[in-house]
Formats: sequence, structure tokens, C-alpha cells
Amino acid sequence: MPRHAPRPRPRRLLRAAATAAALAPLGGCLFGIGRRTPTATLEVRNEADVAANLYVLPRATFGEVFLGQVGPRASRTVRIRDASAGDTLSLQARPVDGRAVSTRERLVLGPGAVWRFP
Repeated sequence: MPRHAPRPRPRRLLRAAATAAALAPLGGCLFGIGRRTPTATLEVRNEADVAANLYVLPRATFGEVFLGQVGPRASRTVRIRDASAGDTLSLQARPVDGRAVSTRERLVLGPGAVWRFP
């Protein structure tokens, strides 16, 4: 009885490579590769004569997130990751020399949002 010749391996490899190439973009979408997180901006104005560190206070009990530092009598636009226009958050400014801490509760992010302290 005649034996059937096995399929050539290069054709199998070519088919597997083509399938992997076709499914690779789908895998990137599923794992969030190339996906951007929402980012909001806020203008912060320091009217004190000493620099201050800026923090976003937690909504839950996890801990604050450092945003950056603003110099004395200066303003700075900071980006807040995972927040978008309309979100409400609490901010804190801690002067670097240990002066009184400034806190702002329930600040609504949006176009032209500005926080002045102290």
C-alpha cells in the first residue's frame, strides 16, 4: 500500500507565522499596550516665599501621590494621571521649611482650574 508523503514543514511554519502576525495587534489591544490613561492638568500658584511640595490626597486610604514642587512666588501647571475634567479631588501643599500645610478639599478639575495657596 502506498504511503502518503507528509506535508512539508515550511508550509506549516509559514501558516503559523501568518496567524501569529494577524493576531498580534489584537493581543496588544487586550493587554492595554498603546492605551493612554486620562490626564488632567491644573495650574498651581504658590503665593508664599518658600517652595512647596504638591500632593493629591487619596480617595480611599492608600496614601497620597506626589505631583511635583512649585517654587516660591511661582506658578506651575501639573498633570494629574488617571483624572479627567469633572473629577473632584483633594490637594495638599507642604512647604519645604515645615510651615503650615495648605489643603484644598473638593477641587473640581476642568478648563482653567487654578489653585492658589497659602
